Amino acid sequence: TLATGFCALVFGATHFKYAQFTATMVPSWIPPNQIFWAYATGVAHLVAGLSLLSGIRAQLGATLLSVMMAAFVILVHVPRVIASPGEQLEWIMLGVALSLSGAAWLVRKYAA
Repeated sequence: TLATGFCALVFGATHFKYAQFTATMVPSWIPPNQIFWAYATGVAHLVAGLSLLSGIRAQLGATLLSVMMAAFVILVHVPRVIASPGEQLEWIMLGVALSLSGAAWLVRKYAA
């Protein structure tokens, strides 16, 4: 759980450092706007990471982290693969996102 917590903190920090880039990955039809979701998911990553590292509500943190990452798969990565099925990078990003979502789901079992 410590490694997952640390990774969630890093992911959250990158959402803030690269907010404009992160926002470009958010579908424009999701209200209120893309930059809001870049920051909101950054906060969610940070909260989940702190939860896993501290052990406070760690199982809930891992569950919500996995749900958020699964939402990324459905809302971001699958549509990008459908739009560009010949782009190897999109397939790789889909695989990574699926792996991260599944890993967070498995961490729930071991979270304090």
